[in-house]
Amino acid sequence: MEHVDDIDDIYRASGLWLKRGGIFAHTIDFKSHGTATIWNGHWVYSDFVWRIIRGRCLYIINRLPHAAHVESLRRNGLKIIAENRYYKINT
Repeated sequence: MEHVDDIDDIYRASGLWLKRGGIFAHTIDFKSHGTATIWNGHWVYSDFVWRIIRGRCLYIINRLPHAAHVESLRRNGLKIIAENRYYKINT
């Protein structure tokens, strides 16, 4: 999901595809994927610099935070029933 630009479309479609009571799972990697020297450095760039870094690449990370995914799930009638979060400390 970190490579999807319009997460609302994907979550909406997922909700339509699932049978009532169905479950789906996602793993979302919030790391910079090599676009910065530290794991969360991609969030420091201005929107202008990010557009330059992104260029015409269709599948680069979207920089959406966890809260954006949670809100999109709720907005599309889905709920989180379990969640495992892993934290990385800057060193």
